[in-house]
Amino acid sequence: MAKANLVNLSEKELVFLLNKGSEDAFMEIYNRYKDTLATNLLRILKDPDLAEEVLQELFMTIWEKRRAMDAGQSI
Repeated sequence: MAKANLVNLSEKELVFLLNKGSEDAFMEIYNRYKDTLATNLLRILKDPDLAEEVLQELFMTIWEKRRAMDAGQSI
């Protein structure tokens, strides 16, 4: 599937593709949620370095556990 088409997919469709190992789906999920997550982490943690570290760990965990993710669940 072309990368441009991923922007039109629902979260569930992206998780389904992620579950199958799609790096493009992972990047689309990252691009959709990174800014909101970074803002919220910074607001909660009040430490930019720690917020960035937590964000990186979160997305690393999503990638590492991609095959166990349930497409019926929200990210």
